[in-house]
Amino acid sequence: MEDLRDNDLQELVAIARTTGWGTADILLEMQHSELGVENSADGPVTKADVAANRYILDNLQAALGTENFGYLSEETYKTQPSERSTKRWTWVIDPLDGTRDFIQGTGEFSVHIALLKDDRPVLAVVACPAAETSTSQPLMVAPSEKSEMER
Repeated sequence: MEDLRDNDLQELVAIARTTGWGTADILLEMQHSELGVENSADGPVTKADVAANRYILDNLQAALGTENFGYLSEETYKTQPSERSTKRWTWVIDPLDGTRDFIQGTGEFSVHIALLKDDRPVLAVVACPAAETSTSQPLMVAPSEKSEMER
């Protein structure tokens, strides 16, 4: 998977967006349960962080595999193999941005899923579960759509 056509990029956005909203549903369901908060040097981690992370990784890897894609997640980057250095395409995941707000019940938390190619952003999805909003954006312009300045 060297280069993406526009329809490939739109498919990846759709996969990431569906995964983001599935994660949002998990977070909303878990918000009023026992969170099992553990403190780490990087801040608090809850059962919801772990469940959201697992859901995202399981869904992206089931849909896209690991041959062409690396996966870098805030929750597992210290324990997972460093695929980022060997893969041109890397998914960067923060399954629960705003864990402290999630714990406090403020509604100020979100799910972040992004795709990099050669360390440059290609697409990003941000889902805000409590606000029931999301944004997804392909950031890469197909070669046939480049402006005159970019050619």
